[in-house]
Amino acid sequence: MRMFRYFSQLRLRQDIPIWPIVLYMPRACEGLGFETYTETLFGEQFLPFRYWCISLAQLSAEEYLATDNPIAYGLAPLMNHGNLSKPRLKAICLSGIAQSEITEVQAAILAYFVDTYLPLTESRRRR
Repeated sequence: MRMFRYFSQLRLRQDIPIWPIVLYMPRACEGLGFETYTETLFGEQFLPFRYWCISLAQLSAEEYLATDNPIAYGLAPLMNHGNLSKPRLKAICLSGIAQSEITEVQAAILAYFVDTYLPLTESRRRR
């Protein structure tokens, strides 16, 4: 129900089409899929609301980093790292963000996300 409320408020406020997507950091769904919220009244179902469900922990960071999508660089720390070490993944993400054709503000937000969700210990930073 929360997702439907967020969608409704945003749609009413902005008066533009909204593509509803929920990002789960832990494993809450099967990678990529759909979830549905339906309201029922007097035994009748109405208002089926369908939205994307993305479980980042089940997606391959290596696969998404190969797309050169700046958002992939920001979300990769929450994905399955596979064979990538944390220092290597962080270097790839920050380098990709720096080389992307996005604004400084967008780059700062993505870099902050990487720093927040892929912290390195002092010994790993020196490598």
